[in-house]
Amino acid sequence: MFSFSLSDVIIFNMDALIDIPKLFGENLRRLRKSRNLTQTQLAEMLDVTQKHLSVIETGTQFVSAPLIAKIVAALKVEPAELFGGTSSETRIANAVSARIMNLINPKFELMARQIVDDLKSEKSF
Repeated sequence: MFSFSLSDVIIFNMDALIDIPKLFGENLRRLRKSRNLTQTQLAEMLDVTQKHLSVIETGTQFVSAPLIAKIVAALKVEPAELFGGTSSETRIANAVSARIMNLINPKFELMARQIVDDLKSEKSF
């Protein structure tokens, strides 16, 4: 199973450093609560522990692409909703989520590394 490390998902944008795991976690928590779900309930839906979901929501750990797909299905959201933030972050979120959704299949691990490298080298979208 392929997953991102925290250093792989912190993206530079002209003047700002965007902490994608933290942004993702904040959005996940907001979306979970808007659906009146507890961490335990969502964790059961995702087949993960409540503790695992907690570290994702705090931005301490990032998720694998297959888990992102499960979250999208469970919460009935678009991937960009999990990555979106301010308007400049939303452009990045749309690009990141589109690319991550292409990584659901583990055979794309090499492509994932290229995408992460590309994101690190881009100054803006």
